[in-house]
Parts: sequence; structure tokens; C-alpha cells
Amino acid sequence: MVGVGAGDKPAEALKYGVAAHQLDSSNSDEHRDIYEDLTVDRVDLLLISPERLANPGFWERMRKWRIGLLVVDEAHCISEWGHDFRPDYRRIREILALMPPRSPAICTTATANARVMADVGDQMGESLLALRGGLDRPSLRLEVVALPR
Repeated sequence: MVGVGAGDKPAEALKYGVAAHQLDSSNSDEHRDIYEDLTVDRVDLLLISPERLANPGFWERMRKWRIGLLVVDEAHCISEWGHDFRPDYRRIREILALMPPRSPAICTTATANARVMADVGDQMGESLLALRGGLDRPSLRLEVVALPR
């Protein structure tokens, strides 16, 4: 599985025996080993940022890996304001086109409205499953703070 988006560390997956890795600038000293693991199919979950997709050399490497599922987190960035500050979300559609036919892919978001969900579906293709979760989560909190004038 390849996950694109949020960039959470895969430590939690490792607790459950999932061979998870992350490719980003924070662990460049590990990239060679991760690429080797990917080449010999020892990776269950790979987390990458959409910005990594801007590198054509990465695409060529990716073609050689077995990808069972592509997961795009923060999928609202494909449609809404996200592509203004993270334009590489638009490249995800190109990656889908490079994958073998009928390769599974899902997009996840908790913040997209119905119009954005429809736009993501239009941009990514009708075979994409787009899931929208709820905003009511214990990790989110809303506060009103009175500021002095």
C-alpha cells in the first residue's frame, strides 16, 4: 500500500507487524534501505508526500514496485485551496494512470463538502473510491477565546 498525504510516522503500524516506511526529507539517510525493501517486496505500507511525485525518477522507481492499494489522504487538496500551496496533489491523477489497470485507490478526507467530493471524483476518475469521514473526533477541539481590545 502506498499512502500519499498526511505524513504520519509509521510507528503505530510497526507495532502491529506491518512493515511500514515513510519517504521524506526527515529520513533521507534511510532512503536507500527503503528502496531496497520496496524492490524485493518487503514493504506493506509506504507513506510519501505528494511533492515526491514531482520527481520523474521516483515515478520510474514506483513502476517497479507491487502496489496493492494507493491511499490519498487529505484528498480535499486535489480540489480546493490545497493545490495552491501543495500543487503536487494534482499529480496524483498521473500516478493513477501509471498504475496497472484496475489498481485499487481510495481518497480520504474529513473536511470536504459534497461539491469538493464530486470534484475530486471528476478529477481522479470514476473508478476511485472517495471516503469522507466525520469531523467529530476526540483529537479536534474548538475554543472561543476573548482577546483584549
